[in-house]
Amino acid sequence: MARPLQQVQIYSVQNRRGAERRKLPYVVRWTIDGRHRSRSYRTKAEAERYRTELLKAVHAGDRFELDTGEPSSWSLPLADLGVHRWVRRWLAEQWPEWQPRTRASAVEALARGRAPCRGGVSRVILGVGQAPGSSSAVTVGASSRSG
Repeated sequence: MARPLQQVQIYSVQNRRGAERRKLPYVVRWTIDGRHRSRSYRTKAEAERYRTELLKAVHAGDRFELDTGEPSSWSLPLADLGVHRWVRRWLAEQWPEWQPRTRASAVEALARGRAPCRGGVSRVILGVGQAPGSSSAVTVGASSRSG
């Protein structure tokens, strides 16, 4: 079943320069299904450029995200990927190319990051000399909460 069409209206750039000096005086305003959105810019050229990109997306038939107010095609493909998953993927790609000392430094840096666990907060690190893709995660320094 096809999604219903969105009602998108894009207005001209508004100049808010008045008696008081504003840092971002040029405003691009648009609505998506009646919900008002806006973004401010320092120069009129920046505001016009953004407005033009919005107009291109409307004419191309792009669907707009309701939470961001921007076209779906503008969202990054890694936006849905969590930090932990991204780091593990990146490490898996880099690991074979790194020297042992670089690997040890990476593990040390990861050990400083904290991950939640049942008993409180623990540090999750990778075993030195083992690939990130393997199931060699080691938990150290688990602390329990007294309550």
